Amino acid sequence: MLLTKIARSWSLSQTRYYCIPGMILLVLGLLAGCGKKETTTKKTPSAQPVTAATATAKNVELFYDTLGMAVASESVDISSQVSGQIMTSPFTQGSMVQKGDLLFEIYKPPYEASLLEAKGSLAQAEAELEINQLNVDRNRSLVPQKLISEQDFQAMQATVKENLAAIETARGQVLSAEVNLGYTDIISPINGMVGIYNVNVGNIVTGMDGTTLTTVQKMDPMYIDFILPVPKFAELRKYFDEANQSLNIRAAYLSDPSKSREAPMTILGNEVSDQTGTVNLRATMKNPDGFFWPNQPVSVRVFLKELKDSVLVPSAAVSTGQSGQFVFVIGDGNTVTQTSVTVGQKQDDGNVVIYKGVKKGDKVVTDGQLMIRTGSKVKITKLDGKATSAATTSSTTSTSSDSGKTDSKQGS
Repeated sequence: MLLTKIARSWSLSQTRYYCIPGMILLVLGLLAGCGKKETTTKKTPSAQPVTAATATAKNVELFYDTLGMAVASESVDISSQVSGQIMTSPFTQGSMVQKGDLLFEIYKPPYEASLLEAKGSLAQAEAELEINQLNVDRNRSLVPQKLISEQDFQAMQATVKENLAAIETARGQVLSAEVNLGYTDIISPINGMVGIYNVNVGNIVTGMDGTTLTTVQKMDPMYIDFILPVPKFAELRKYFDEANQSLNIRAAYLSDPSKSREAPMTILGNEVSDQTGTVNLRATMKNPDGFFWPNQPVSVRVFLKELKDSVLVPSAAVSTGQSGQFVFVIGDGNTVTQTSVTVGQKQDDGNVVIYKGVKKGDKVVTDGQLMIRTGSKVKITKLDGKATSAATTSSTTSTSSDSGKTDSKQGS
């Protein structure tokens, strides 16, 4: 029993001996942990790198884009009005021709013979008239003397009238023969570009059967036909009236938008298509060099109004959230603010019109929006497409670093 009490007493003394250093280490650890936590809480967050752009202001066009087609201002299908064999076709396919140029020649002799016959009939009728008129003149004085009956004299006068009618008929036949002979020379009725041969030399054509021998299309001026849906047409009419019935369009190649020309809009459609709900419109464009071709599809931009001093920012700066469209504006100290904006039309250079929310000179974030919110600090790495100077970046970094050191000292 005595030995058991001695062992238990020694064990308790050993436990107290080892516990005291452990408690000291625990207290020191807690104190060290508290100091570190305070320093981390007060550390300044690093600035988020972003690209930015400066809002500008200039005059821009309000416009509407659609598709259209270049159409010849005059197009004539050439056909024969008389029957016969095609003897010649002296034009070059695809060449420019003038009004009156010979395109085809029909075999002439049958029509020349018809003209000679008609002229002969006219001469015969004129001779008969002359004889019968002389007969009337000789017998007129004999009627009062009762040397010729009134009835016979009236018959002579009726014969003269018949001769006059025969002459008119003969003259008509001559004119008809001359016209038919003239139709054997098929000429261009307009200035324009002639197409290909649809019927070659040597073929027999039938007059007035509708066969198209070739086509001539007037290239200058050229019509630009396009369509607008009814809602846009109502808007167009408003701007058309405001502009004193004077709006311009720009037509461009679909394959190369840089190839374009402008022209005044000349015709407003007079009805709405019941099938498509659109209105046909037309502009008249000068085309002396054949810049546009008949039936060529084109893109059409209708200029509605010039917007004075419009604020512009890159379209990449505009984001869309639950409350609508917004941008991040960079303010003093490179702190950003989320600002709601009213957005207008996107321009060809990638900028977009801002009606409300941004003013000229404001700096807006164009890349890096996902990592920031109102109150965030940012570091501009590019401004208006140009990298910022190393000095600016270094200064910004140094400022952030100094702030962190100060906070650490305060925490300590």
